[in-house]
Amino acid sequence: MLRSLSIPGQDPGTVLPRETSMVKLTATETARRVALDAMQMMGGYGYATEYDMERLVRATVVSTVYGGTSEIQREIIGKTYGL
Repeated sequence: MLRSLSIPGQDPGTVLPRETSMVKLTATETARRVALDAMQMMGGYGYATEYDMERLVRATVVSTVYGGTSEIQREIIGKTYGL
């Protein structure tokens, strides 16, 4: 179930680019790090296409690109702080 963010004194339809970028950056970078660590723990099996780990690593690494590159998300965050 989707829930909207309610900020007192603001229109409920307000777009929050900083917060959105922070969430996207945190989610994709965390998923990538966890997948790569899990692949490393599996050793050679982590690279084998017979196991799901290989597919999961590919999906999480590419998510940092198609979800809006991490560098762009960092730039959006920085610009909203005036940097």
